[in-house]
Amino acid sequence: MSILDHVEDKILKALEKANHDLSVLELAELTGVERHTVAKYIFALERMGRVEETRRLGRTQLYRIAKKE
Repeated sequence: MSILDHVEDKILKALEKANHDLSVLELAELTGVERHTVAKYIFALERMGRVEETRRLGRTQLYRIAKKE
């Protein structure tokens, strides 16, 4: 597993375990990954359809695992 896969895996596992949507900052705290790195991966995971933005609170976006259709 490459380091890139490891970061994606940490983010996805944190989202799966959460019982609510999470912000980039919350994901950074839960995974131990820098906030800027989490933001970069969230953007990529969103483009791949693996996570989705659920809502915005001010300038903060919240995310969850994308629902299968």
